[in-house]
Amino acid sequence: MPDDSAGNYTLPPGYLAVTGQTIQASQHNPPLQDLGASMGRRYMRDGRAPLLGNIPMNGFKAVGAAAGTDPNDYVTLSQVQELIAALAVIPTGAIMFLSSSVVPAGWLPLTGQSVLRATFAALWTFAQASGNLAATEGAKTVGQFGPGDGSTTFTLPNLSADSGYFVRPTSSGRAIGTAQADELKSHPHTATFAGNPVPDHTHNLFASSIGGGSGAYVGSTTFNNPFPDVVSKAAGGHTPSGAVTVNAAGGTETRPKNIAYPVLIKT
Repeated sequence: MPDDSAGNYTLPPGYLAVTGQTIQASQHNPPLQDLGASMGRRYMRDGRAPLLGNIPMNGFKAVGAAAGTDPNDYVTLSQVQELIAALAVIPTGAIMFLSSSVVPAGWLPLTGQSVLRATFAALWTFAQASGNLAATEGAKTVGQFGPGDGSTTFTLPNLSADSGYFVRPTSSGRAIGTAQADELKSHPHTATFAGNPVPDHTHNLFASSIGGGSGAYVGSTTFNNPFPDVVSKAAGGHTPSGAVTVNAAGGTETRPKNIAYPVLIKT
């Protein structure tokens, strides 16, 4: 059938009759048969028949379409955008770590900075309802939002203060946004002394240390020169006296192994 690749229809040759000519079946029938076949391949505007193949759009788009409702329906761009928004939603005030120094749109670093309430209206609304907004900037802790200048600005928590804070879940007795100083849990130490306490032992007492020279008298025994060694009585263990100092160890802070990443908040 004479449909070209662009879908243009052309009547078959031999269809044209002239005045006074008797129309032959060969002129009458093929054009009508061709038209019928060609019309059968055309898309019905009222949708009464399904498509028979894919439709190349040639750079054009379908407009004014209704939203799809059936599992086999196509969907509109607005439906796709709504679905993406629903799946990828990150609530305002959410916190995340980022392995880059480049802050993406829609996020702010938590470095205690002052920001405009009008520019970050959603985050300011969140801060007011969070239970984590200090009454004044002076009363603010590093983990809280601050009221800023009281009219046009507010300040963010500052997780970068004091060389950086780890985030810990709230627990009994801890209010949201409160900060804790570093600390070591109380624990005992065992001090070891090399050679002390001294175990039982003997002392060799030489006659020359007794005094009196030749024939020195110890107890009821007289020693002649040369004097033999005199062994003193064994004594108990020696207990050290005075204060014991345990040397300090460690660095300037208490910390686990860690990696530094910026902490961001969703605006």
